[in-house]
Amino acid sequence: MLFVAGSVSAQLRHVRTMKGVEAGYGVTGHGTLFYGGFMTYLSKKSYFKPIVFMERGAQVGIRYQSVGADVAFAYTFTKVGSSVYVNGFAGATASSDQRVGAEGTANFEIPTTFKYGVLAGLEVETFISDRFVFVLNWNQRMLLRDAFGRNRWFGTTGIRYNF
Repeated sequence: MLFVAGSVSAQLRHVRTMKGVEAGYGVTGHGTLFYGGFMTYLSKKSYFKPIVFMERGAQVGIRYQSVGADVAFAYTFTKVGSSVYVNGFAGATASSDQRVGAEGTANFEIPTTFKYGVLAGLEVETFISDRFVFVLNWNQRMLLRDAFGRNRWFGTTGIRYNF
């Protein structure tokens, strides 16, 4: 009977059309971020994941805030045991930077900037149960236009609820 329960449990992970909501916190090359998003499994080995995020940081003494969105497709490279999945992903990113505070920057103007580019990274999903998933993510962003650097990295941890 336990074998049957284990088999049924494993089948509820990475099932086509299963969806999830996710939220988390992370660090970037210049600060921290919060994010929230949605995902849907396209097959046992792939999923689609749009997220929104808010990053706060400082570079060259200037504090900024960035609000944006990512859209990524992920592919499962390997599964470790019955609960850990290692995924690679790639996608697009867009966001807007704004300077926060003006201490020491009275003669230095940074406009609000809209930037966009591509991202790629790795994500590890650890299923706590069939519904709850602990997520670790690292990605690199290559931006076409940015006042605070064209290459940014993000490292995040989050929790996902699948339904």
